[in-house]
Amino acid sequence: MCGITGSWNFKMDIDNSLKLLNHRGPDSNGYLKKDKVIMTINRLAIVDPKKGKQPMLDNDKELSIVYNGEIYNHMQIRSQLKKYKFKTKSDTETLLYLYKKLGERCLEKLDGMFAFCTYDGKKLFLARDRFGIKPLYYVNKKDFFVFSSEKKILILNGFGEKDIKKLDPGHYILYNGKKIIIKKYYDIKIPGKKITNEKAAARSLKIMLKNSIKNRELADVKIGTLLSGGIDSSIISAVLAKDISSLKSFTVGLKNSEDLHFAKVASDHIGIRNYSKVFSEKDTYQIIPKVVFHLEAWLPLAVRNAIPTYFVSQLAKKHVKVVLCGEGADELFGGYPLFSNSKNLNKDIIEHLKRIDWVNLNRVDKMSMASSIEARVPFLDHNFVELSLSICETLKQNKYEKYILRKAFQHDLPKEIINRPKLGFQSGSGVRNILKDKVIERYKNEENFYKKIYNDIFYSENAWNNKFFNALGKEVAEKLNL
Repeated sequence: MCGITGSWNFKMDIDNSLKLLNHRGPDSNGYLKKDKVIMTINRLAIVDPKKGKQPMLDNDKELSIVYNGEIYNHMQIRSQLKKYKFKTKSDTETLLYLYKKLGERCLEKLDGMFAFCTYDGKKLFLARDRFGIKPLYYVNKKDFFVFSSEKKILILNGFGEKDIKKLDPGHYILYNGKKIIIKKYYDIKIPGKKITNEKAAARSLKIMLKNSIKNRELADVKIGTLLSGGIDSSIISAVLAKDISSLKSFTVGLKNSEDLHFAKVASDHIGIRNYSKVFSEKDTYQIIPKVVFHLEAWLPLAVRNAIPTYFVSQLAKKHVKVVLCGEGADELFGGYPLFSNSKNLNKDIIEHLKRIDWVNLNRVDKMSMASSIEARVPFLDHNFVELSLSICETLKQNKYEKYILRKAFQHDLPKEIINRPKLGFQSGSGVRNILKDKVIERYKNEENFYKKIYNDIFYSENAWNNKFFNALGKEVAEKLNL
């Protein structure tokens, strides 16, 4: 996992850009200057840590790439690229030569999460994965183009909120210095044939999810799970534990929060080590500025959920470099209360999947990357997504939400976990109860409170450094604890 930036005909602040994205890739960094193009990389080394450095060039030095993500089927893809001489075992090099062979059609072959940019001497090609697991922002003006994994790089280089755009999931960009072309390469569709038999649906789901999790074991570093004790993260932990005997799981919450209890129930049943951390009310308030800085957003729901995600990522980084989490399951199986009155559940699910990158995936990426670890989301394997959309709606919202998913794994987890109702991360960790009430009590409008912090961080003097975050964090904690 990495942080990438680049530009065409724009003088970037390379040194400060690399420093500012160091959290996304502290293992190595580098840059390429060629013609009017600059490409930079901060690398978190997961696959072939020693040799997979970037920016990477092909053997003819005609094509270069910077890449953030993981391609889980990259070794299978290599079998179709036998005419090329590979120097590494990294998925970056596989992607480089796949693009060299197929151009933009390479995207159809990829199973993974990614945001990348190639340069062939004539044009930039940028692409983002099907559901937007990995972020990619850009600024396009009359005679230049700039891109980055995070908005803060673009703000650092002088651009305002109105200038910055986000490449939509399942889209790519072609830019030749004069003209920008943006195209969609993937669209989420409801399959024509529906699975209506409960046993068949449960069996298919279980097989496909196990395959997805197995694919996401690809790594040359240690892997763990983020375990809230909910059905989604517990399923992933149970499946992964069968392949990784020393699997570690990680849980956080305020004292006596539900997640701490249920995570212990799940981990004890599965037979894995669970590391837990209790954070305080003061810790919650004090971390808000740092969370907003990394999240690059101020929506209350996002900030509240990001706080425990940041804490659990910080805990996990002490032990592993990759974590699997349950993001996406609620969208796929109607897990949110708003789905309960849906008249066309699968259609509504698709609409939510198209927007999942705005809040949930943005939170998972930014908080894990803030801690220099990689988060993988097995439920958003595109083959699994398409299978889930072929399952009849009544099997998803039956006796309770996510019925068929619970049914598929009912023998793998204790009833206390299987029957646990949906509870968001902000609630399960205890953050929602203290944060929403306190902020509204003091400031009436929670969104404006976080937005002011955002503007203070990015658009005021003396911002952009840890001393400022810490000072602002203490100030926020003092105000909310009055």
